[in-house]
Parts: sequence; structure tokens; C-alpha cells
Amino acid sequence: MASSNLKVVLPSSLASFYEESGYCDPSFFEQRRATRLNIRCEAAMCIESSPANVLRTERNSTVLVKDISKRGINVLTHEQLWPEEILYIRFQCRQIRVRVVRCRCLGESCWEVGAKIFFFKNLEDDAED
Repeated sequence: MASSNLKVVLPSSLASFYEESGYCDPSFFEQRRATRLNIRCEAAMCIESSPANVLRTERNSTVLVKDISKRGINVLTHEQLWPEEILYIRFQCRQIRVRVVRCRCLGESCWEVGAKIFFFKNLEDDAED
């Protein structure tokens, strides 16, 4: 995927975004059940459905994957998403379907979206059939 489609603008607080890798250090205050893994890559995102009061003119975009765990994913988008929106995210020969649970603004054209994974598909499996 060409990065010319990427509209996310990383704020200065994320200057080392691409340098971070491996497992995330847990915080004392976190109550996570699964360890998060930093994955820094572009992904194709498609908004499948939105709440009735959210009007979308653009459903497809390029996002940055921040981290992933067994049950959830964090991505950076250029626009605000809303809880209960259903998304498909495709990256590294995988496609996942997620439900947005939170979204916070990190800077101009940079929103951190936390989503719960409820479908995972390895696209390489289809190529072998």
C-alpha cells in the first residue's frame, strides 16, 4: 500500500513511533488479559457500519497499526471514529473485523482508536486452497 494515501499526521509526542517494536511494557494500572505487541505498519481500513447519527462520505482509508493483542487492536486514523462502528482492517496478509470501543485525539489529523477484535482471517490460508 502506498503511503501517499496515508492522511495520519503523527504529533511530536509520537516522534519515535516507528522505532518502537516488540511487546509493550505493562503499566501497574492496566487490567489487560492479553499482552500487547507493537506493530508499526500501514493498513487498509474499511468502515462497514456506523451508528445512525454518523454520516460517512469516505469509508475506505489507510491507517497506521499501533499495537495488537489477542482481543484488541489500536490504530491511528486521520479522523475521529465512534464507539460501535464496525471496521475491517487488512494488514500483513491478515484481515480482522473489529468494533470500535474508544477514540481519542492525539493531534491534528491523528486519532488513536481502540477496537475489540471479533473476527480474524489469515489471508495466506486462502492462497493455499
